[in-house]
Amino acid sequence: MGERKDVTVPMDEEFVEEIEAQLTYGDSRAGWIREACQMRLDGEFDESDDTDTRPRTDGGRVAALN
Repeated sequence: MGERKDVTVPMDEEFVEEIEAQLTYGDSRAGWIREACQMRLDGEFDESDDTDTRPRTDGGRVAALN
């Protein structure tokens, strides 16, 4: 994958809680987010999903990753 870079991504507390609810024993939040990003980049999301993925200016989440 190459050299790693730490990235800080501000998220609403409720969004973080949704992610943490998906974690199982031994999972890390960072790992879960990396995997979700990779799935999105690989096109593994349903193309019929009408989720608005445009960045928001109010600091809210961009889109659900489920």
